[in-house]
Amino acid sequence: MLQLMSRHRRRNPRPDDGYDIRLGDIAVSYPNETAGGVFQYDLVKAMDGGKCKRIGFLRPPPLVLLKAIREIKSIHELGDSKVPYFLREMLEKEPKMGKISKKSPGYVHQGLENDHLFKAEYKHITGPNCRGCESAGKVERDARDTTDPEIHYGIIASGNTLVKDAAVRDRIAADFGEGCICFEMEAAGLMNHFPCLVIRGICDYADSHKNDQWQRYASATAAAYAKELLEHVPVAETYATILDRLNKDNDRLICSFFFDFGDKRQQTVDGMLRSLAFQLHKCEADFVDLSNLFQAHQNGRDQPTIKALKDVVYKMLKSQKKKTSIVMDALDESETRDDLVQWMKDVIFTPELDHVQLIYTNRPEPEFVRDIPSLIGEENRLALDKQSINIDIRS
Repeated sequence: MLQLMSRHRRRNPRPDDGYDIRLGDIAVSYPNETAGGVFQYDLVKAMDGGKCKRIGFLRPPPLVLLKAIREIKSIHELGDSKVPYFLREMLEKEPKMGKISKKSPGYVHQGLENDHLFKAEYKHITGPNCRGCESAGKVERDARDTTDPEIHYGIIASGNTLVKDAAVRDRIAADFGEGCICFEMEAAGLMNHFPCLVIRGICDYADSHKNDQWQRYASATAAAYAKELLEHVPVAETYATILDRLNKDNDRLICSFFFDFGDKRQQTVDGMLRSLAFQLHKCEADFVDLSNLFQAHQNGRDQPTIKALKDVVYKMLKSQKKKTSIVMDALDESETRDDLVQWMKDVIFTPELDHVQLIYTNRPEPEFVRDIPSLIGEENRLALDKQSINIDIRS
């Protein structure tokens, strides 16, 4: 599935002569001539002279995301990023996230005075922070005139081993020579399994001085960039990418339905249920429940009720051993919205249908804004750019 990885777990930048990366900045995987945006630093072959050679190749992000990155980079050359705006908006909506306490440093910038880069050979003095570390061990850097995070594009090093030693950090980066901007521990296992882009907020420098003070703020900056990037991802291409990826999953059954404004038969729950029943029947040669429904209505001469259709689709879904994804496009074109929302609730709250995943798109109209976020969780809802949607509609 199309995914933007923007979680807050350890993102470890390597200070590089070509980059000025600070805590809270954002690292985005972007391919070059020799790497697809991410390389696995602990999958190597030892060579003569103590050098290492990278084995294998991780896939680059999908074209739809690379196109969005190119667009956003060109916009940022002329104007400001929306990341600072989204961070302020977050704190306005959730003021508690900005509170700093002994238990939590908050989802806010931790202060320039708490961003210290130390020389590779200078080890951390024991303690939860760097108050005991000598200033002579710090790397002198030009002061920034703002706390707004900067965005860096390049190669992200990923592996199963946590890097918290500056010498190891620099050796890995030197061995691969990829212009590495960040270390992390999750992406390598995912890149070849589904199309994704890696977005990391920088929370430490991958050395012995690492601590958790910047993690929450780093997660917020990464999420803010992901939100801005999604505004440049065309809706139609996203939908096509999701379906393409799901269809390549041999362990998953895919059903889809488009609520078509131009076809009355495809604007109702009745039409959707008939389509789902047909698709499920095509995937399995023998569905007794569907055959019984057909025979009970004079072999199709009589029309079943909505309840009868719901019951048979539920039974067909329950009998499925595979994970099942149902993609529903343009819910707002449905003429039976209340019935549609109720059907979604029934699927979500039926324990026997835990293997069924609902993926949907719709305009933010009252019925859906009111009911659906509470069903799926606000974190699973993505708002897409209105301008991109309008362009899709006109085309």
